[in-house]
Amino acid sequence: MKKTASPLRFAPFVVWIILIYLLLSLPGKDFNTVENFADSIIPIADKLVHFGLFGGFVFWFGFAFLPVDKAKTKNAIVMATVISCLYGMGMEYVQKYFTNHTRDFSYEDMAADAIGAIIGYFFTRWMTAKYQSYRSKKSCEKVGNAN
Repeated sequence: MKKTASPLRFAPFVVWIILIYLLLSLPGKDFNTVENFADSIIPIADKLVHFGLFGGFVFWFGFAFLPVDKAKTKNAIVMATVISCLYGMGMEYVQKYFTNHTRDFSYEDMAADAIGAIIGYFFTRWMTAKYQSYRSKKSCEKVGNAN
């Protein structure tokens, strides 16, 4: 397996970070109709969005490390989980202080961000382990067929 992650593999992660920033920074009036409709169907729709955004943060970071060895991948995913939680907390403060009070500061959103990141950690660890195991198996089969 490769020793480092290709910079190009980080492109989805960078796009995801920008998407999170945009969605959480846009004025709240842009989402009122959508939020009210979603909350009428699923009362926790807003929390599910936060959960998905920050779980996706960890997933897309882990995606960049798929071809890297297992120890580096694990460390990268742990780091991404911590950074995702901190980014979620930071974005709540951005909403509180930098959106002219058009967005709400919420500890519940912070909790949803952290839970999403943690679930994202476990899912990404599982997914990368499966992928790396598959790649190792294929490499062994190639070596076995070459002999």
